Amino acid sequence: MNSIKVLAGMVAGIAIGAVLGVLTAPESGNKTRKKLDQEMSKLRGNFNKAMKESLDTFKSYIQQTSSEISADMKGKKLHEGQTVKENKAESSF
Repeated sequence: MNSIKVLAGMVAGIAIGAVLGVLTAPESGNKTRKKLDQEMSKLRGNFNKAMKESLDTFKSYIQQTSSEISADMKGKKLHEGQTVKENKAESSF
């Protein structure tokens, strides 16, 4: 979860920097709006890429943890000789 906070901080910093940079530039309003639109477009792309990478990392972590738990549970008895594999077959998932 720490990496998500760092990522959010970086995205916020980039956004603030881009807005301040465009707003303080000595250009006409039309040019400034175009630049702001371009910078926001880049920011959206960077944000979407970062979020996809974070989600992929999170999914990978969940799958790995799930596999490890499943491997640990194999062969362990649940109720009166029932194994995890047998329990899965009976569940409604």
